[in-house]
Amino acid sequence: MSVIRGNLDWITGARSASFLTVVGIGAGFWFALALSLDRAPGISRFLFTIVSFLIIGGVGWIINGSALRRPPAGNAYAAKIILAAAAIGPLIIVGGILWGIVVGGQEKRKVAAEIKLADERFTFEQLGADAPFEYLLPYFNSQVPSVRQQSRDRIAHSPNLENRIDGLLLGSYGAYAADYIANVYDAPPVTLSKTYAQCLDAVLADWKSTLEGNLRGPWQRDLENYFRGAERLQKAGGNLRPQLTAWHAFLSSDPRLAKHAKQVQLILQFAQ
Repeated sequence: MSVIRGNLDWITGARSASFLTVVGIGAGFWFALALSLDRAPGISRFLFTIVSFLIIGGVGWIINGSALRRPPAGNAYAAKIILAAAAIGPLIIVGGILWGIVVGGQEKRKVAAEIKLADERFTFEQLGADAPFEYLLPYFNSQVPSVRQQSRDRIAHSPNLENRIDGLLLGSYGAYAADYIANVYDAPPVTLSKTYAQCLDAVLADWKSTLEGNLRGPWQRDLENYFRGAERLQKAGGNLRPQLTAWHAFLSSDPRLAKHAKQVQLILQFAQ
């Protein structure tokens, strides 16, 4: 609308240049929007977004402040060309560079994710029919649908499934075993409660140092799985109140862990 009305004719004296300036502003806006939606972590993404908006703001300042800075009559045409170049050139150059960085980063992450899934699929396919049970367990939540389904089928049909899961709760595969009980095991038997109680006691000691030093990261899902598994076993008739009470006391001591304290509190209320 500004181009049609001639509000930007001062830039070069031609409507085409005014149109290009508006296009540049729009491109800068959409570029900044794309950056703000980019999920890549790091300070660089934030800085690139700020730079984009600064560029847009600078162009807007040139336009809105033109009435106060009209060029001398004798050099009007040359000055307008310089202003147009100053408005459009940096936007195109900087925007193009930053856009290339963002697109390149997204492409790298996409390729890395595809390679990871391919490696996961290949590794799982190498597991023979007689592969140890614990080797199957990490794949039941695979991001590859076929791997996830095959893993769950093989686990569900494993002989002595209860004993196998029970035997892994206190070892290095304990988090996987707890995750399976919490989210996949069809009606986990109450007989798992005894070992699960020992598992909760053991991980409380280990996790105290983890939670006191780092309150961000994938550990939150693991922690929620331990409590969800405890809830399922409580509903099955187990007694994990002593362990859950100890966990609740620890979690309640830090306001930053209030979400998890509430989760345990609700389980304890149900168990009364």
